[in-house]
Amino acid sequence: MPAGTRRRLGALLLAFAFAGTPASAQVGIAVEALAEGDVRLDGRLDEWRRVRRVQVGEGADASLRFALGATDRGLLVAGEVQDERLVRRRDLDRRQDAVVLTFAVRAPGTRRWDTRELWLLAGEPGRSAGRVAVGALGAAPRLGEGARLVEAPASGGYTFEAFVPFALLPVAEGGGPSRAAFDQGRLAVRLQDVDREARPEIEAAPATAEVDARALERLPRIRARGGRGALIAGFARAQSLADNEPERELRADVAGDAREERLLLLDRFLLVLGPGYRSGRAYDFMALPIARSRDVLAAEARDLTGDGQAELLLRLRQENDRGRRVLFLVVGFDGESLEALFTAELAKETDAGRIAGNLRVDAAAAARSGRRASAGPPTLVLEAGEAEGIGPESYRERPASDALPLLLPWGPVASRSYRWDGARFARVAEARRADEARPARAAARPVPAAAAAVAARPAHAPEADVPSADEVLIALRRARRVPASVAPRFAREVDVTGDRRRERVFVLGRALVVLGPGFREGRGYLYYELPVAESGDLRSLESVDLTGDGKAELLLRAVQSVEDVERELLLVHRFANDGSFSRLLSAEVARRQGERRIVNDVRPLRRGLEFRPGRARGWDAESWPWAREAAAPGAPLPLLLPWADGPRRMRWEGSRFVL
Repeated sequence: MPAGTRRRLGALLLAFAFAGTPASAQVGIAVEALAEGDVRLDGRLDEWRRVRRVQVGEGADASLRFALGATDRGLLVAGEVQDERLVRRRDLDRRQDAVVLTFAVRAPGTRRWDTRELWLLAGEPGRSAGRVAVGALGAAPRLGEGARLVEAPASGGYTFEAFVPFALLPVAEGGGPSRAAFDQGRLAVRLQDVDREARPEIEAAPATAEVDARALERLPRIRARGGRGALIAGFARAQSLADNEPERELRADVAGDAREERLLLLDRFLLVLGPGYRSGRAYDFMALPIARSRDVLAAEARDLTGDGQAELLLRLRQENDRGRRVLFLVVGFDGESLEALFTAELAKETDAGRIAGNLRVDAAAAARSGRRASAGPPTLVLEAGEAEGIGPESYRERPASDALPLLLPWGPVASRSYRWDGARFARVAEARRADEARPARAAARPVPAAAAAVAARPAHAPEADVPSADEVLIALRRARRVPASVAPRFAREVDVTGDRRRERVFVLGRALVVLGPGFREGRGYLYYELPVAESGDLRSLESVDLTGDGKAELLLRAVQSVEDVERELLLVHRFANDGSFSRLLSAEVARRQGERRIVNDVRPLRRGLEFRPGRARGWDAESWPWAREAAAPGAPLPLLLPWADGPRRMRWEGSRFVL
């Protein structure tokens, strides 16, 4: 690896274990994350010394030690072959010495497997060049376009390096040949040894696993190591998950540059990561309001805000001892965190019966309203559906407090339409039933998000039905599956929104919670998931009026870690006049690695914040291991460096902080 790369990434690079591992011990095939330029294809294995290798076969004839790596463009293979005689044929006959990689991936939209065999054919020094061929399982291969193989002589055999673009590998669910397909695949590696050239017969074929076309699901999974694979594994460990294998994966451009991000559903969590997301060194996640992964009924990436980048559309199932319901959830990505932008109930079911509504995405609505469909975001249309076994006399459910409530078949509203207005999904139209008033357009109105759990309340609720704050907290714990053993932290009473009564504000697990008698008429709460891996990563909560409106903003300190490097973020949130809750500002205010650290000083101003570089311990301008970081749209403000930066003042100007 070039020295410059080591210096830029420093301790964020994940160390590779170097050990020969017997193939029989493999529960998966390890593939190291490599950067472009880490490996030079010359047949020598100097750059692979720290990468884990796998042993296939034994002895001086027909044995192989290999290692696998992957960049964003393709697969890298390195191997050391022990073979007393290399049998090579001029054509691509299957009866010759070769290293063969068998890939299998579920074909898109089906239960069948898409397979490829990758043939790595080392050349004979002075007589022929190395070749890479690809073909279907059991079929004659053909030369792989864009693939390369270089070999070098070695004692008792040869060494080789090969590069194979992902375009030659199978297609994965939800996309074409790509890194996503590779990461979802299964793989077996075998060494094929042929000892007679005149009458070629396979003498030995040691392999990591047997390939049975009728049971391809038995092949070992591809296990990414280092880079993004290590991030996923680290997240799974932090959440005490038994498996770090995502149940579902989508690829879409959701934030940052034009490169696609990986959207992973892992247990009950949604993760986003990718080479263009946080420079490929970190991830963000959201705990979905479900109990298990199979409660995700549908997932789709689609641009609903008109910014050219996709949001994630989810249909989720929730269950408790009283029944079950289906939620529609839209998740947005700003390159810094995940946020629930829109949540609505689509169905409810109890022992008595079932009510099912409908939601459709109407891309033509902008055109019908006088705008080209391509010029604006689509419209989300909630429609009342049908009921089975339940009627207006027997229905006793309260409207949802954490989502737009289900439109009832006997209610006055037939449908409601919502569209992104640049800040939120606002109601733009309402159609009433035929026996009601004619369809009327509604004034733009903010829609609650699931992450903020804004209550949707009955229009005329009797005051006697208002629950106590403790009852609201009990309901919150039940809805969010937060056990009683998780105690509130950093609790305070402060006026953050609404009337002059103070709200109860605290951290519960990994979420910020707001509730109180003056908050959403005392019936609802805010439950805002924060971008941390563990509850202990939230270090403090303060309340200060930074905008001069008489209401306090909430300042949280959170840490995020990659390997032995920890960065601390200051996150500033507030309630707007319309009741919506959002993040106003985020800034990195500290970075630590062992005994070395830089901690910025932060001081509230009359209408703003001041950041000062503070002091550095263990680092200076020469030893600082990271490249200079610029403030990118949506990203946290970069850490101030004592040897390079002066104070930074952020002033509130009515709707945002400006430098």
